[in-house]
Amino acid sequence: MVRFSGKRISQRKGMTAFTLYFNEVASSADKHIIMLLAIASRRFEVQRVLQPHESSIIYVLGFLHSSKAVVYQIDPRTGEVVAQKSMVVPGGFSGVILSVSSDKVVVLDSTRSILVTINFLDGDISFHKTPVSDLVEDSGNAEILSPRLSNMLAVKVNKRTIFVRVGGEGKLEVVDSLSDETAISDSLPVADDQVAFASVHHEGSKIHLMVKLVDDLDTVLLRESIEMDQHRGRVDKVFINNYIKTDRSNGFRALIMMEDHSLLLLQQGAIVWSREERLASVTDVTTAELPVEKDGVSVAKVEHTLVDWLKGHMLKLKGSLLLASPEDVAAIQEMRMKSSGRSTLTRDHNGFRKLFIALTRAGKLFALYTGDGRIVWSMLLNSPSKSEACERPSGISLYQWQVPHHHAMDENPSVLVVGRCGSDSSAPGVLSFVDVYTGKEISSSDIGHSVVRVMPLPFTDSTEQRLHLIADTEGHVHLYPKTSEALRIFQRDFQNVYWYTVEGDDGIIRGHGMKSSCAGETADEYCFTTKELWTVVFPSESEKIISTLIRKPNEVLNIGF
Repeated sequence: MVRFSGKRISQRKGMTAFTLYFNEVASSADKHIIMLLAIASRRFEVQRVLQPHESSIIYVLGFLHSSKAVVYQIDPRTGEVVAQKSMVVPGGFSGVILSVSSDKVVVLDSTRSILVTINFLDGDISFHKTPVSDLVEDSGNAEILSPRLSNMLAVKVNKRTIFVRVGGEGKLEVVDSLSDETAISDSLPVADDQVAFASVHHEGSKIHLMVKLVDDLDTVLLRESIEMDQHRGRVDKVFINNYIKTDRSNGFRALIMMEDHSLLLLQQGAIVWSREERLASVTDVTTAELPVEKDGVSVAKVEHTLVDWLKGHMLKLKGSLLLASPEDVAAIQEMRMKSSGRSTLTRDHNGFRKLFIALTRAGKLFALYTGDGRIVWSMLLNSPSKSEACERPSGISLYQWQVPHHHAMDENPSVLVVGRCGSDSSAPGVLSFVDVYTGKEISSSDIGHSVVRVMPLPFTDSTEQRLHLIADTEGHVHLYPKTSEALRIFQRDFQNVYWYTVEGDDGIIRGHGMKSSCAGETADEYCFTTKELWTVVFPSESEKIISTLIRKPNEVLNIGF
């Protein structure tokens, strides 16, 4: 008997080729290639290659012209296509194909309103269509979630997550419903041939973890609540494994990934450890000057209570009398580090100590101190997330917004974070303004137009806010901040503002300039049209634009002659 053990799929121009690997049970366990099957079709896209239990037939499922599901039955010994069956779905399919068992897969149509179940049973192939409206009243667009559950799938619809059980003939039945903010794990085999899964949702300052049986959702194997920092955002993903306790019952550990890309291990109602993986996805960074000291007191307001002062002196006394415990010694060393000049959050004479403000892909901001490398503060830009029009924004870039000098030291510097409500470049943008010293979000707004490029201008207003131009996909640019003073400053140098755009795939660089104010009912006085001034085209046969870089306008240069 020959069993399927893996696949390798490669797309080629004009055809789709895939190689199947097999193990022969009676022979050695070494994998070897026994078949190369090439389906000569320009539009066929392989989605799944599977083999049901106790079956000698391999099924290859794919899409043809994006609107036709085709299933090939293949004899693994000869590579011969035994049978072929197809089904046409008007408009095509949406999302991924989810395997709910070894002989069933489920996929959504392009309208995201019909669930298509494909069965592979006893060498036969059957298609079964179920409108989402038959499962949920007043249903909107549905989305199949990625967790793999045994004979069940999770579907997000109407801001809820519903669990749908897949019957023997592909019939679907709703068996449970949870909050939209719930993260679900893959199913996990436990004792006595039972299969369990975990669900985690955030509620206030706590996250609630539950482990249930897939076949009996009323049976709860674990229910825990853990205090959680709200600045980590929502629970994005969850993974579980089980272990046997001393009383021979099942225990569970849960590894969760938060919205800010941090990892946490949960066990027995507590956080065992956490890792700040979010710093691995930094997309932009800028620097900020530290406050100066006046008469030995930092401009940055740092409050030391009497309790902290007394605690510090008690620890020092215990250390001098050799009565300090290892925890006390660690606390004393930390106090000495904080009191040293390197850890003081004030400007040094040479200007080497600074704050690095880093923006991650998840929309998390960090302030890193160059004196000792520690994280001064961090925050998740979740204010735009609360807007219904912008469910989950992503950070794009970071800019210095306000840099007060000595005559305006009462104001803390701030940064501008530019985000986008979606992955597409035409998605509307969001702006967030954050205090550099405290990490508090000053304000945020949905700007109502797309963001293609952000251009800091060499002009500031009376409060030392830097003027910025934001270009959209319509060929317009928008001035920020939207104040009469900023508009008056910008109009003085209206004809002297230039910029360029790069079309890397086509090898073209274009220069642009200002033209006039925007026209139309939706346009305001801070919107302007542009004109193309020059074009440079690189020969595609011999040259390719890999990347471009310009000097930042706030970068200090010292050119000697």
